[in-house]
Amino acid sequence: MDVTRRTQLSVLSLIVALMSFAWLFALPGRASAMDVSVLGYGAVGNGTTNDRAAIQAAIDAVNAAGGGTVNLPGGYTFLTGDLTLKSNVTLNLNANAVLKESQNTAHYAHAQTYGRLKSGSIPWNAWADNNYPLIFAGPGTTNVAITGAGKIQMTYTGNDATSIVIHAIGFYQVDNFTISNITIDGATMYNIALRQSTNGVVTGVKTTNPATLNSDGVSLANCQNIRVYNNTLTTGDDGIYVWASYNDPRGGTWWSTANPIPTKNIEVDHNNVDVQCAGGCHGFLFINWTGGNPDQSTSEVSRVNVHDNTLKATYPIGALIDDPYTPGPRTPTESVTFKNNTLIPVNGGTKLDGNVASMPKTDFSGDADFAGITSSTTLLNTNFDGAGASSTTYKQTSFWTNEGGGGASNAAVGQPGGYYGYIQNFNLGYAGIYQGVHLTPGTYTFSASVQSSGASLRMFAVKASDGTVLQSTAFSGTGWTAKSITFTVATAGTYRLGIDNNGGASATAWGRIDSAALTTGGSGTSGTIFTTQTPVGYDNDTQYELGTKFYSTVAGSITKARIYTNATEGGAHTVRIWKASTGTVVAGPYTWSITAGTAGWKEFTLPAALTIAANTDYIVSVSTSSDHWYPASSHGFDSPVNNGNLITYAGSGVFTTTSGAMPTSTYNNANYFRDVYFVP
Repeated sequence: MDVTRRTQLSVLSLIVALMSFAWLFALPGRASAMDVSVLGYGAVGNGTTNDRAAIQAAIDAVNAAGGGTVNLPGGYTFLTGDLTLKSNVTLNLNANAVLKESQNTAHYAHAQTYGRLKSGSIPWNAWADNNYPLIFAGPGTTNVAITGAGKIQMTYTGNDATSIVIHAIGFYQVDNFTISNITIDGATMYNIALRQSTNGVVTGVKTTNPATLNSDGVSLANCQNIRVYNNTLTTGDDGIYVWASYNDPRGGTWWSTANPIPTKNIEVDHNNVDVQCAGGCHGFLFINWTGGNPDQSTSEVSRVNVHDNTLKATYPIGALIDDPYTPGPRTPTESVTFKNNTLIPVNGGTKLDGNVASMPKTDFSGDADFAGITSSTTLLNTNFDGAGASSTTYKQTSFWTNEGGGGASNAAVGQPGGYYGYIQNFNLGYAGIYQGVHLTPGTYTFSASVQSSGASLRMFAVKASDGTVLQSTAFSGTGWTAKSITFTVATAGTYRLGIDNNGGASATAWGRIDSAALTTGGSGTSGTIFTTQTPVGYDNDTQYELGTKFYSTVAGSITKARIYTNATEGGAHTVRIWKASTGTVVAGPYTWSITAGTAGWKEFTLPAALTIAANTDYIVSVSTSSDHWYPASSHGFDSPVNNGNLITYAGSGVFTTTSGAMPTSTYNNANYFRDVYFVP
């Protein structure tokens, strides 16, 4: 077991894919003010003399001069303890140069402890997570490289207890880096461990002769904008893995995940991975251990593209999805693609382990090897505050893919209830926020509350595999407006539902989305707003007009109004239905006399059914009677309450103390249990 234990058209889809990795072609070049040999700083290179101080002196000098290259010349073996790579420095291992790990603790700049696992109750707590890596780069380091045709030689005494067991390369909070063309031989722990690092490539690397278990190839923990390609990795444990981590208890010396960043824009391609452990290991692996994170969006995994690799392992593809340290919600994962990989299971394994299907994921795409494994079949985190998911820790962008200037915010913009999704910075290219869900043939309605800066934006339903637009509608209203589209799915697959910039290029334009819903059928379903909800309490403090703001995603008729009462409430009530945008009464006023004596729902049949338009806000209001009794559930509308085609908002419970006026005020997002019966 591993020590970590382990849209407008099809063209638009291509553009979006390319944009996802545009950073790759904009990495700044290395500074070249100096080009030095470590021999000039006193390195001996005989394989027995400690050359750490000399090599570090060369790195420090080049860094102080503004950058350049530190060369390890060929034909020499440089014995060393841990080295710290610094900004604007390239460490170049020339052909036939060897950088050799020392097993003498006196040769190290940081204290090292012999052994593999620390004692105590924390599982898989390796000394390598306490001991510094052989080559380390830390927070704030930028523009660095480890290159060349030379070799990093890791060493092992044959006994964990007498060996310094460390990672060959470990980067933490490093930006803009390249690791290329080197060979790492004899690893006893990870070959390359990247932690919360950004904008980097690992290419042309060979790992050979793994000495022990735990000799993983490339580990990416909470990283962004990384490409791992054209590597040949022979490992004693997992080959390449993407690790989402939150507050892992093993960190704290040279790395930590207490303040994670989301994993995004990871491309793993054209690698040859041969995993030689006896069983249970993976060629490519997701490790999603974020159970304790109160906001899963800060450690989510998005836009991971794994393609054209050869992966040989017990399980060529796998996932670890339950945090062993802090059990809790599973990591939200979106926009993951597996394509054209050659999967070779050994040791009686299978191409995929059983956890891949269980990962909570949206906008998932896999080829024939992933038959039956799909995106979520329902919208998740529908109001960006946790609705539609099993835990309110799923909020902000959890399960939503954002392209370009997309994200989530809880700034007060007239939309009650916390977070909403947004798009902006259209001058930088495509901007969209969407969720990919697996749909089977049928008719569906996607609805949401949307807002624009005034620019013409687009709500869409798009087939993920080829960018075919099934349906779309433009919107430009500067106030929050209900919008919906109805579309038909002909073949099962992943479909993207969301909003985008509709080709706009303004630097100041923006769009927002909230309270999303996906319902089956385009003709609508009969029903009420509330289903199983009941009041938390009752009050009788004064006279009120009490209401619920709502809309329907399809046109239809309101045939009844209803309210929930306690056994005491009775007398004459007044029923009205209002068009919210104009404040006009479209049904009523009707006098409704209720007889006290029983608690529960009471229904009033409208003298004439009210025809309502789709995606238009209405308020159903029923006054209190002379006894002033009414039901109330404080915070009952912290999130929308939706049923079928009937959609509400956070803060849909409204009131006024002015008799006969349209209620518009809110208090603690309370629900006053005013409802309608809708027939499409």
